[in-house]
Amino acid sequence: MKKIWAAPLIALFLLLSATTLLPETRWAQIWEKARSTWNYHALPLYFAAYTPPVRAAATTEKIVALTFDDGPDPRYTLSILRILDEYHVPATFFVIGQSVREYPELTRLIFERGHALANHTFTHPGVETLTLPEYNQQLSRTNQLLQQISGLQAVYYRPPRGIVTAEGMEAARQQGLQTVLWTVCLENRNCPTPADMVRRAVARTGPGAIILVHDGRLDRRKSVEALPMLLQTLQQKGYSFVTLDYLLQQQPENM
Repeated sequence: MKKIWAAPLIALFLLLSATTLLPETRWAQIWEKARSTWNYHALPLYFAAYTPPVRAAATTEKIVALTFDDGPDPRYTLSILRILDEYHVPATFFVIGQSVREYPELTRLIFERGHALANHTFTHPGVETLTLPEYNQQLSRTNQLLQQISGLQAVYYRPPRGIVTAEGMEAARQQGLQTVLWTVCLENRNCPTPADMVRRAVARTGPGAIILVHDGRLDRRKSVEALPMLLQTLQQKGYSFVTLDYLLQQQPENM
């Protein structure tokens, strides 16, 4: 047993010794140089220097955050905004840059209604094959548009289809974005009716949950129909809808 532990302990001792012998700024330069030359796609995800994606907040308080992906889309987003107004619910809209460019006034309306805007890439690509420069471009182009519309720097990012890659996490880190996933999604292929969607989502919702709904790209009529039922049911169960900012002030639950 002593022999098994000897080599790792010696390696750790040498590493700690090296860090103490080098000035802090020099060690940071060496680390940044090494990290910038990594082939991120070939590395296990845990090697990237990032804050892990958030799926929920660890709290016993009956608070949840509502989020939307894939908009803005005038077919659905306007109806959703009216529903949110009726139930006095704040939300965070993870928007696609191309749609923001196509519908700037609708994007501005989301912000003016008191909701938050967040980054969902520029083209909603298949992120599995994106290089780090390509990923950075997806995020930076969308960030620029959101800042033009709201005057604020985007804070949150959600990868398309929730696919987390090392390139995406590093690009988000470089862009100053926190990656946020979700606890439960309203849409589900096994739920053919809005009532089925709501029953499933409510059963999977607990304190600190992040709820995902979609407002663009595909046919979202069932989602719009289900949304009032979802909000009313959760409110009747004693849940309060809070901003994503407020929710994540609680201790986050990572992947």
